[in-house]
Amino acid sequence: MRTRRPLALLAAVVTALALSGCGTKEDNVLTGESEGIYVDIGEVKYQVQMSRILNVASPEDRAYLQGVRAIEQDLEEGQVWFGVWMRAENESDEPHPRVEEFEIRDTLGEVFEPVELGEENDFAWVNQPELVPPQRIANGVIPVADSPAAESTIQGALVLFKLTYEGLENRPLELEFRDPEDPSVIGKINLDV
Repeated sequence: MRTRRPLALLAAVVTALALSGCGTKEDNVLTGESEGIYVDIGEVKYQVQMSRILNVASPEDRAYLQGVRAIEQDLEEGQVWFGVWMRAENESDEPHPRVEEFEIRDTLGEVFEPVELGEENDFAWVNQPELVPPQRIANGVIPVADSPAAESTIQGALVLFKLTYEGLENRPLELEFRDPEDPSVIGKINLDV
């Protein structure tokens, strides 16, 4: 009878230790091996909804190119328009600034910067609110509800790039973005090209 009591006590301690690890938040995920994986930047989670080459002959894709400055509208030989549609979720109780800096890197180290889009582009990431709302407001999501970006089939806000065919061949392409509150924190997502 006395040996059962220490064994029961030991079993209770082991169970308590095992359960104490349950329910704790995992470490922040800073790298997504593919689109669809959430990457944590501060209090906000980011996800690539989709990425693809844009076809200027398509009426849908022409809408994504609205607001490109005149100086940027022409593609050089060997270039293509490339869209990355992003989503952000804030699960905290406070608003947080959205990521502003993006770049795409190929495996040879070439860096591609986003093309600036004007206010007339309803799908553009830069035309979403500068603060990701808290969960209790608008579900804490960008693109915001009822916006063209949120209501589209992609349900993401557009970050537009000019890529080269050579860059597209040097895969995987990696989207990088910095935490606006701590620029030393960099999120990375491999794009499914």
